[in-house]
Amino acid sequence: MTTPHIESFRVRFNEADATGFATVQTLGNWLQEAADQHARALGWAREQLQARQLFWALTGLRLLLTRYPRWRETATIATWPSGADRLFAWRDFEVVDAAGAALGVATSAWLLVNEVSRRPVRMLPDIAAAALSRPRALVHDFRARLAPPERAEHTRRFNVRRSDLDVNGHVNNVAFIEWVVETVPPEVSGAARVTDITLEFQAEALLGDEVIAQAAADPAGGGHIFRHQLRRAGDDRLLAVARTEWSVT
Repeated sequence: MTTPHIESFRVRFNEADATGFATVQTLGNWLQEAADQHARALGWAREQLQARQLFWALTGLRLLLTRYPRWRETATIATWPSGADRLFAWRDFEVVDAAGAALGVATSAWLLVNEVSRRPVRMLPDIAAAALSRPRALVHDFRARLAPPERAEHTRRFNVRRSDLDVNGHVNNVAFIEWVVETVPPEVSGAARVTDITLEFQAEALLGDEVIAQAAADPAGGGHIFRHQLRRAGDDRLLAVARTEWSVT
């Protein structure tokens, strides 16, 4: 019987920002590591899927945070498969502190991709059957696509480095998170933290690509909600769309 996987993490020196709190990228790395460890225990890790020429591709992530852990603080993540259909599998997460108080929740959508054709394949039956019958940590419909910003109020350019790549040879999803939050103006990012972030991944970015990150304030967000898009400079291919909400915490 599938049960939630539990993984604990301690905020290391290089995972905290100048205020002494973990970064949102740190939380993204933790979610990724917890998901990988559980997939390995269930027989679905990268090396276990390679025999079928398959790998996992994250297509959507939403993370809600009520509090960021501090440097040297320990947080625990519970994660579990929360559903699947013909193409997509969902995985949820709960993040708590050492006392069991909630720090955040997240949900994610995943595809199985053929490593030769780079195209999605039908979800494996055992993955669909492993979904837990427990309340979702966070319900989000990734089919209701985010709208990209209508204009670019803030623009930054990033070159894909080797350190940005994951074991599949494309840009790690946490690098996308970093590019998104780095494009928000410093008068917001210097005074507030991301408390709600949603990303939809549209295409791979590879070594040597130049990525154009653009952001604009949502008119309904009071200056603390931003819409984002990431595009490849070479062919203007849309790589990801995102929405961030920032709060003074």
